[in-house]
Amino acid sequence: MVLGKYDSDQITGAFVEWIGKSSRFPTAHDIVAIIDPSVLPLSESVYREVSKRGREQNFMTKDEQNFVNEFERREFAKIN
Repeated sequence: MVLGKYDSDQITGAFVEWIGKSSRFPTAHDIVAIIDPSVLPLSESVYREVSKRGREQNFMTKDEQNFVNEFERREFAKIN
């Protein structure tokens, strides 16, 4: 069970957040992404696109920068 390791307050809070931003019913993975986004795999193609756009525009949003930082952290952890 994907949600089994989270307590009911975390799950309820994630549902409340989801309801505020989407009209469809969330999947368990949608709820996990809200509770702990670091457990989800990060796409290398998204990393390349975000990094390229950041270099070209000399700007990244905070979320984009967080994504790039987390992707690089995970990749460097594979090496070390």
